[in-house]
Amino acid sequence: MSHARKRRLFSISIFILVLLLSVYLFLHSAIFKVDRVYASGMVKVSQAEILALAGINSGQNIFAVDAALVSKAVQTHPMIKRADMVRHLPHDLEIKIVERQVWALVPYQNIMLFLDDEGVCIDRVAGVSIQDYPLITMDLLPERVNLGQAVYPAAVQQIKMIWDSMGEERKNISEFHYRTSSDEILMYTQAGTEIRFGKMERLDEKLTYIKAVFTMEKDMKKEGHEALEYVDISFDGEPVMKTKV
Repeated sequence: MSHARKRRLFSISIFILVLLLSVYLFLHSAIFKVDRVYASGMVKVSQAEILALAGINSGQNIFAVDAALVSKAVQTHPMIKRADMVRHLPHDLEIKIVERQVWALVPYQNIMLFLDDEGVCIDRVAGVSIQDYPLITMDLLPERVNLGQAVYPAAVQQIKMIWDSMGEERKNISEFHYRTSSDEILMYTQAGTEIRFGKMERLDEKLTYIKAVFTMEKDMKKEGHEALEYVDISFDGEPVMKTKV
């Protein structure tokens, strides 16, 4: 390598080093000190609660704040499903909040547990109306359920999948029951029929059978017959059904 080429490479290296140092000093200058931290998207959770969990101090360098740690800290709040920190250069930090929403109710001792669609308990209330939410009963519940605690989340998510797939027909369902010992789901119609749904396999086929049950109930009511006692669709094959005696 020629002497001139070595000098040129050396000059380029010095330029890059100076450039990187300048960028580093610029990014860590007072221009990028945090002046304002705020949260958005909440309805039930207060600004003060979120900012206390975030633990961001004014004066910190905006690039030195760990967004992942802030999100993780804020998400420890039982009402918060997701938190994302966004930098608004040069001075502001926004924490975007997605709150947990009540999706289902679970009877528990003398109260109702309010669960979101991931099975997380976000409230415990006595004397609440169940007409606006799916009702889920369970064979076995923990001795104590705290706010923010997940209650059989896999089962709740499976029931939500069924609920969402049913569309308008879900108005005919009065209750879901989760058998904790066998990991199976039962459904009860407004007419009192027990539908032994079982596990989540063959969902489309089972939904077709469930719609047929609703039609059968209506026809039996018109004809003055007793309602069905149960319909078992938990296994592969034709459903087994029994009418009330």
